[in-house]
Amino acid sequence: DFNMNSNQLPSLRVVQRYIREHNQLVLEREWDTCFRDSGVSNATGNVGADDLFALMNSTKSCDQFSSRKFVVAFYSCPAEAGNRLHRYMNAMVQAIRTNRTMLLRYLDYEGCLDDPNDDEWAPHSDKAKQECKQERNSFLGCDEVLQRAAWIPDWNEWNKRLNFTALPILANMKLLANDFSVFPFLDGISSPLLIRVGHMVKPDLGFLLTKDPTSNLLFKQNQQRSKELMSVPSLYFLYGMLFESSFTIQPHLLPHSSLLPKQPNTTTIFLHSRHPGINDKGNYTYPEELCLEHLLENTTDPCHVFIMSDRNYTVEYHKKFAQERYNCSVSVANHDTNEDMHLATIRYEHGPFSGVGYFQDMALARNARHGAIVYHRNERGGTIRTSSSLIRSQVEFRRVLEMTSREFRTYSPDDFVMCTNPWRPDGIVKAESRR
Repeated sequence: DFNMNSNQLPSLRVVQRYIREHNQLVLEREWDTCFRDSGVSNATGNVGADDLFALMNSTKSCDQFSSRKFVVAFYSCPAEAGNRLHRYMNAMVQAIRTNRTMLLRYLDYEGCLDDPNDDEWAPHSDKAKQECKQERNSFLGCDEVLQRAAWIPDWNEWNKRLNFTALPILANMKLLANDFSVFPFLDGISSPLLIRVGHMVKPDLGFLLTKDPTSNLLFKQNQQRSKELMSVPSLYFLYGMLFESSFTIQPHLLPHSSLLPKQPNTTTIFLHSRHPGINDKGNYTYPEELCLEHLLENTTDPCHVFIMSDRNYTVEYHKKFAQERYNCSVSVANHDTNEDMHLATIRYEHGPFSGVGYFQDMALARNARHGAIVYHRNERGGTIRTSSSLIRSQVEFRRVLEMTSREFRTYSPDDFVMCTNPWRPDGIVKAESRR
């Protein structure tokens, strides 16, 4: 629900406008108007999309629909949700910037062949076929944790009508050397009818916040739209806004009120402890202890820590540490162990709570409003893990909406602190959000 005061948030207005202009109902209305023409109705399903659109361009009743171009946006879950959902959000950024209509497509085996999990693999190549067979997610499993927003047009439905015969053309903003079809403008008249953004599984488009938001855009209205979209309070706000406009965590995974802090003016922190490698038992907790000390050293308010980890030992240790050292209340998600759910299996390193358990953790941890502890033992080039970033983004989006609404005035813009490495000067960072 974006029913908030968006006067101070141009980026939010851009997303709201995009949804109004590119939602399923609008497409249906334009299509029905166009489909009344017998020439178009006879061609539907019998010719490829390029030929169909050529016919539409000469049909007055199709003016609105035929002016559209498309981005296919792949997603999947629950396994590796951080990577898979950032991949989707990067496609949504490009859809908004270029004013293309986004078609949501689940990354099943066929989807993986069309858009392999590595940009170096050619679509439908032997390597792609080999790797795509390893896909462990299922649409049913994803649907049990995330509800897709009804406004988003579905790829399967519209591909049946439009009959895209050519693979989506890679339009990766990184402009990698191995891109097999890079073109100078994503929105030019000669740009393809359908594009995809490739295997971008991190907040890859964050560089547009600090560099030129108009990169690869030809038309002034799209350049202006991109500038407004990128006028976000922070990178995390951008991705939180995109996620929450597209998906809702299923109600049965939401935390019980007993897991939320009871006292007013409580300092709330989420601690996400990830351990790469199946041999890491989770017993190295010192960095996170130092991070908690940094976050709580200047507060006399009550504290509450939302704890999530891929190791049972780490969860139990930090519960005891936060309670005994700082007298904080703590909570951990009640992980669902229902074997009947269509759970996806994943690498052992993701621990016993991967898949559905991660979304239960997310639904709880996103209630933090003052701090995050996401220590990484290895240097990650200034980014945090996508699984942590997905939560941090929702926290920031909700915080900013609360700050800019009339009902909430309890959080100052810079009172959120994230600790990624207690020994590095840049490892303890205040939020950059602004009113």
